[in-house]
Amino acid sequence: MKKLYSTIMMLAMMVAALSFTACGGDDDALGDSSIYGTWKSVSAEGWLPQYDGLTYIQFKKDGTYIHISDGVDGLEIEKGTWKVEGNGLIVNMPDEKIGDFTVTFTIVELKSDRLGLSLIGLTGYYERVSDSVIQKYIDRAK
Repeated sequence: MKKLYSTIMMLAMMVAALSFTACGGDDDALGDSSIYGTWKSVSAEGWLPQYDGLTYIQFKKDGTYIHISDGVDGLEIEKGTWKVEGNGLIVNMPDEKIGDFTVTFTIVELKSDRLGLSLIGLTGYYERVSDSVIQKYIDRAK
């Protein structure tokens, strides 16, 4: 259940980061540059209980991401690709057991320091943190 929640939250965050905020009549997407960087999960709303574990996602300029979270067996690191298309964040997630899959999130909020991503009735909120914050987890997993 933790893995499912973590995956859904990561996907929701991606969608929020690449969509646009609802600001009176502006129909232009914010663009990729506003999502680049590292985000930390801070809260969630919807049908799943609040997740209080470690969750970070880093969107890189080359179209790849790294998602780090607490898992059943310790620290889990997932890597994949992302892109913005219209008002959606499209995330491609490789999975050794079931194969690659693609998920599209809706961005419900995107500010310089806050991101909201929504998927199937769940909205995850993230705050921007320094890219160096995630590096210690990546180094620890090597």
